[in-house]
Amino acid sequence: MKLGVCYYPEHWPEARWATDARLMREAGLDIVRIGEFAWAQMEPEEGRFDWGWLDRAVDTLAAEGLQIVMGTPTPTPPAWLVRQYPEVLPVDAQGRVRRFGSRRHVCPCSREYYRLTERIVTAQAERYGRRPEVIGWQIDNEFGCHDTARCYCDNCAAAFRLWLKERYGSLDALNEAWGAAFWSQWYTDWEQIGPPILAVTEQNASHVLDYYRFSSDAWVKYEAFQARLLRDHGDAAKFVSHNYMGNFPDLDYHKLGEPLDLVTWDSYPTGYAEVMAEQLRSPDDPGAFRAFYAHDVGDPYVTGFCHAITRGIKQAPFWVMEQQCGNVNWSTHNTGVGPGAVRLWTWHALASGADAVVYFRWRACRFAQEQMHSGLRKHDGSADLGYEEVTALQGERSLMDEIAAAPYEPEVAILNDYEDLWAVQLQPHHRDFSYQRAQFVLYRACQELGIGCD
Repeated sequence: MKLGVCYYPEHWPEARWATDARLMREAGLDIVRIGEFAWAQMEPEEGRFDWGWLDRAVDTLAAEGLQIVMGTPTPTPPAWLVRQYPEVLPVDAQGRVRRFGSRRHVCPCSREYYRLTERIVTAQAERYGRRPEVIGWQIDNEFGCHDTARCYCDNCAAAFRLWLKERYGSLDALNEAWGAAFWSQWYTDWEQIGPPILAVTEQNASHVLDYYRFSSDAWVKYEAFQARLLRDHGDAAKFVSHNYMGNFPDLDYHKLGEPLDLVTWDSYPTGYAEVMAEQLRSPDDPGAFRAFYAHDVGDPYVTGFCHAITRGIKQAPFWVMEQQCGNVNWSTHNTGVGPGAVRLWTWHALASGADAVVYFRWRACRFAQEQMHSGLRKHDGSADLGYEEVTALQGERSLMDEIAAAPYEPEVAILNDYEDLWAVQLQPHHRDFSYQRAQFVLYRACQELGIGCD
């Protein structure tokens, strides 16, 4: 069982790095994840790389015996890139271009973005892929987050038509499969088919379902492209991973897992308990909207449900690549966490089949979008509740290792089919029915009976 932390050396004075690395080691941490949001620092202008700062960060962490998981920086294309290649920007379901200023502002079908991705990932793999301190890779970060799983730009429209040709072979077969005779939707040329948005009323569910399938496949293809680059230009023996988002419904997580050696997910128990309460709890359950088990701990059924989904992707041990260790900043109430919660969540992940827990983040950020999000240490660098609890876990590590070595053996399997999920979303028939709610009811019943399930 390994413990780690997410660290952003580009956010802090270099003079502080050695102190941080020493404190990480003293807390018993083994792993540090870095790099996934630092494209502008790695390539400050097109074709000119600056690796010096990252070399020194890796050296500093390695000097304390810490191992590195290196992230590829592709969720955050820098300002120079967007200005020079605006065609990489995605288009939303209202036909609006989504602009620079946050993250995930990218179309998965842009040829320019593939070219720019190839350059940065190849250079990164060649520089760090064979360093012994770097034990593995995280591709990108949270595919689909912020409603970005589906883009509706011209790049995607052209790629969708090619996807349809491969799937159906002929327009006659497509028209038959879509029931295009309905409302005179018959197509006589592939160029007549576009993304299913901005219609007067609801659109053909088969058309929309195929677009959901295509959009998911586009991210799988992009992820596989990066995985090949990392293996070809680095050390193929080092793991390649991506960090999922629990029960996120917009991508086929089974397909997304195929190019990967290791599946991980980002666990935020108090945040998930709040935002998923109505989504997952049955409306006819008299306890459906009770206080999420505990505001300062979260709902263990919701957390466990996401553990089970992640474990089931490869039916193998997984990692928690981001583990909440204090309050979050993106939920409804963003409550503090109770004493013992960080230890509890760590043990819950271990008991659910996790081989590693990586805490988000090392230190609360002093600026930008995550100022109000906690870390293991506070804004001023002093220890927060999470740091004290993680440090105290050192006395339990031998027992953790013993449990981690035992295989997780579920007795029950629950089918998780994303195409069924999308179909029910598109035509639910009953407004209160939810595919994932039905899964969750089954999962919770198994848990209450003490029956393990994937």
